[in-house]
Amino acid sequence: MARAMDELEARAQCQLDALYGVQERIGEVRTVEGSADGCVRVEVDGAGGLVGLRFSPTAPRLGADALATVIVETATRAAHRALSERAVITADFVERFTDLISCTTTQSDPRN
Repeated sequence: MARAMDELEARAQCQLDALYGVQERIGEVRTVEGSADGCVRVEVDGAGGLVGLRFSPTAPRLGADALATVIVETATRAAHRALSERAVITADFVERFTDLISCTTTQSDPRN
């Protein structure tokens, strides 16, 4: 009985480690995108949230409305890329889910 519990605990720990690994990988996703004219550079995280915004010295010449449009368009492209990367990480995890159900402590790093 104790051995069965130890094996169950080991499998659960392996699965939990894999979940933490996916969460960590998604947390590390960062995408940088620049506008076509080079006036704006944005950085987004794995959720597509804006975490960085930089302007070139010429950006103010665009005017407020045009600059706003460039920011939104550039951030949207960056968010799409970040969410695509996140989807790849998630799909990889889902694909390996069956292996995680039978996970043993002898397997290597579950994040790979």
